[in-house]
Amino acid sequence: MTSAKPDVLLVGGNPLGKVERLGPQLAKVTSQSVWPISAGSWALRNELAY
Repeated sequence: MTSAKPDVLLVGGNPLGKVERLGPQLAKVTSQSVWPISAGSWALRNELAY
């Protein structure tokens, strides 16, 4: 299914609390869907493969 507006996929992680991270902050200020993916132990290669 396609959307009339683009989605945003964030790759990467950080030690901040969930509500302080970029994904939730972007979701508050944009009408686009934001899909943050990461796990603290994932390497960039794994995140890109996901």
